[in-house]
Amino acid sequence: SSDLLEQASKETVGTKYDIFHIEQREFSRLEIPRPKEGDKAWAFEFEKNYNAEPLTKFPKCQMNPMVGLHMHAYTLLLDELAEKAGAEIRYGARFTDFLFDEAGKICGVKAEEDGEEEQ
Repeated sequence: SSDLLEQASKETVGTKYDIFHIEQREFSRLEIPRPKEGDKAWAFEFEKNYNAEPLTKFPKCQMNPMVGLHMHAYTLLLDELAEKAGAEIRYGARFTDFLFDEAGKICGVKAEEDGEEEQ
């Protein structure tokens, strides 16, 4: 089992932004689930993108399938998968420092959770 420290609470994790975009091909490359229309994390999909050419600044149309997702819902989905794989997510825990062994290699961390520091 591995601990994952998340400074945000479960209710606020992934709420800095509502929507983010990810290229459709990245789901298989990263081996992460791809939400579909009707899923809580799914927002929209589109294929046509316009990007400015670096030298001329001329808009160039590209066909690149993208998926728009709700960040909070998708973060919770990924967290759930991590927990099923054996991770323990410690919401509200803040990293404070590294722990080092005698050879100077990182062997752990110090964290603050509920006002108490632990290793």
